Parts: sequence; structure tokens; C-alpha cells
Amino acid sequence: MQSSASSANVGTAITLSGSLASAQPGTVSIYMSVNGSAAALLSNETLVGGDFSRAFNLTQAGTYSFYAYWSGNDAYNPATSPSVTVTATSPQKATTAIAISASKTSVTLSGSQEVVVITGSISPFVSQTQITIRVTSPSGQVTSIPVNATSSTFSANVVVDKAGTWSIQAQLPGNEAYNPASSSVLSVSAQAAQPAGGDNTMLFAAAGVVVAAVVVAALFLLLKKRK
Repeated sequence: MQSSASSANVGTAITLSGSLASAQPGTVSIYMSVNGSAAALLSNETLVGGDFSRAFNLTQAGTYSFYAYWSGNDAYNPATSPSVTVTATSPQKATTAIAISASKTSVTLSGSQEVVVITGSISPFVSQTQITIRVTSPSGQVTSIPVNATSSTFSANVVVDKAGTWSIQAQLPGNEAYNPASSSVLSVSAQAAQPAGGDNTMLFAAAGVVVAAVVVAALFLLLKKRK
């Protein structure tokens, strides 16, 4: 029996294959030991023309040892293959930098809400990964927007619907390819729109002055006539 690889990363599938000479019908039992543990039955594989094979996924780091056993028949004694060793290693994770920017950092809520486009980058980009855009509203409510980053750049739409300062950050939780990483916190300021007509404070004040002047003039004329 032999393996398709003598070493591989955790999560990789290898293929164990072999043959029985002379070719015989029946099954071959494949046994496995991990990091010196007692060998345990992995599977029974059917012999086809004396050949057999078994795909196996390396699920943990360490040293795997395999051997095949055939129990024999009326014509042949049992047979055991030499052991096959496979080393499984954890792949080195990438340490990345995440940067984000906003389409606008100040908005006026002319309607019920405004949309701010957040664009970001991952450097270096190793493989497809999940990014979370964490949005904190002025009242402290936190919303998480999942983004599937299939390249070194990504984007997401953030809905701003309250006046005040919004805080936005991109986070990579970490996986088999990446170490955890976060961007700096980005702030977006939102202001409520003024009512239609704008600020009429000065207009009203001026009108008040005019009315007061008219009243004073009328009183002056009235007093003059009485004299």
C-alpha cells in the first residue's frame, strides 16, 4: 500500500491505494494510528482485480500511520502491508491589514435615511473569506453586515437613519487561512435636515420691530390731537 502524499496540510484529502498479489477476491482492512495511538480499523475496502483504494481527509496535525491487512483464504495465508506514514501540518495563517473608506463622512437626512457605501481592502489577500462590517448607531445599537470577500477588495451599503455620529469597522474573525484582523474605526456624521422654509427667526424679529414702530407712531399722533 502507498499514499498519494507523504505530507499535507490539515484539511487535505489523501488517497491510500494498494494491491494484493496474487490477485484475490474479498476485502482488505485498512488500519490507522494517529500520533502513536493504538491502530484502529479505518475501513474495509473491496478488492477489484486485486486492487483497492481509500480516500481520507487529514483532520488534525500530527503523524498518521496506515497499514492494510488481508485475512487470507483456503489457498493463501493472511498478509499485512508495510506501514505508510503521512505527516499532517497546520498551514501558516496570513496576518493581514484591513482598510476601509466611506463614500461620504457627513450626510444630511433629507429623507428618512441615507445610504453610505463602505469600500475596503485586504492585504495580503490569500483566499475567499468572510468579513463583518460592524455598524454602531448614535444610540449605541450595533448591527453586523456580513460580506463575502472573494478578492482583495470588498464593499457594503450602510443605512444611516438617525442624526448623530455613526461608527463603522470591518472585522475578519479569523479562519484556517487568516489570523483575526480589524480595520480602524470610521466615523460618519449625520445631521437632520432643516424644515422647509429655512430659519425664519430673523424674519419674525424684523416683523416684530415693524409692528412696534407702527404702534408707537399711532400713539404719538393720538396724543398730539388731544393736545
